[in-house]
Order: sequence, then C-alpha cells, then structure tokens
Amino acid sequence: MTKLERLLKRETPALVRSQGKLREVVIELRPPFVIRLRLKGTRQSYEITAAGLLQVLGKLNAERIHEERMAARKAKRERSRA
Repeated sequence: MTKLERLLKRETPALVRSQGKLREVVIELRPPFVIRLRLKGTRQSYEITAAGLLQVLGKLNAERIHEERMAARKAKRERSRA
C-alpha cells in the first residue's frame, strides 16, 4: 500500500444540500494522518485523525448492533406473549 506523503484532495460524487444549493463533498487526506471534509464552494471544514475516525465508526457500529439486538429481543418477547 502507498504511504501518504503529500496532500491528496478529491471531490466525491456525494451531494449535500447547504444554503439552498446542492454541493459536492471534498475530502482531503493530509499527512501524516488527518482527514478533512468540506463542501465545495465553502470554507468551513471538519478535521479528524484516522485513529479518531476509526474510533467513532466503531462506536456507531456497536450502537447499531445493540439496537438491532434489542429490536429482535423485543419482537421475540411480543411473539411469545401472543
């Protein structure tokens, strides 16, 4: 795999409505391990480290799994009552 040694900037095909306009999402990968997202045509940007992003996504995935299990458990209890 190639090491990230210089700024890499790409426009994604994802569209987000902001200030009444549909705007593309721009992603920047900055050495050594910072990810920056912004909307095309705006100055506001959001940064997170690769490790931080992985941690946030892990927590979101764990919450989703927990909610699915709770919904299945609730459905099972309702079926057994009927």
